[in-house]
Amino acid sequence: MAVGVVVAGFVLGTAVCVWASRRILRARKRSAGRDRAARQAEAQLRLAADMVIAERRRTGSALVRIPILVSDVQAKAYDHFRLTVPRWRAAEALRESYERWSCRFDCTTDAYDLSDRA
Repeated sequence: MAVGVVVAGFVLGTAVCVWASRRILRARKRSAGRDRAARQAEAQLRLAADMVIAERRRTGSALVRIPILVSDVQAKAYDHFRLTVPRWRAAEALRESYERWSCRFDCTTDAYDLSDRA
């Protein structure tokens, strides 16, 4: 009789531990999925900014500074990736790409005019 109670307690304790660990793992998987989606969206936004700069440089003239607008980055992100981003995030990505591509000599942008996050 006493052995049965001990075995039942052990089985019940094991079941509770398994149930709790599954809940914790499920929550971690959801969190990891959200993190992965956020990283993917950031990468796609940077790629959209790079695509706009490359496209404008290909079609631009050597004599005139090429305008690159934040709204172009937003439109490219939506057209290619169905990614809707606020203007300040698109400006951030455009500033990063603008500096990485050394565009200050042959391009102009309105990304630096957006100091507020409106």
